[in-house]
Amino acid sequence: KRELEERREPGFPPHTRIAVLRIEGDKRPKLDPFGFKDAEALGPVGAMDKKGKKHFKLLLKAASSAILQKAIHHALEQLKGRKVDVDVDPLEL
Repeated sequence: KRELEERREPGFPPHTRIAVLRIEGDKRPKLDPFGFKDAEALGPVGAMDKKGKKHFKLLLKAASSAILQKAIHHALEQLKGRKVDVDVDPLEL
């Protein structure tokens, strides 16, 4: 019960929905922020995996599954041609 309360204030699941999109490639993707409407989009930010391969991460945060799904769809439409892994409500950020 205490953990649930601690997760409410910063807006972590189960109180909100979160998705992390891992976008492969060396070039930072440009995304239209206006398509995310009711979702909060953070990134994309550059990162390296354990093998030294560059990729980008985009964090999407929404009040409901439906809003999150629309935000994911909006991002994937703009990322056509790139490999993207989507993790909904990840255990770790």
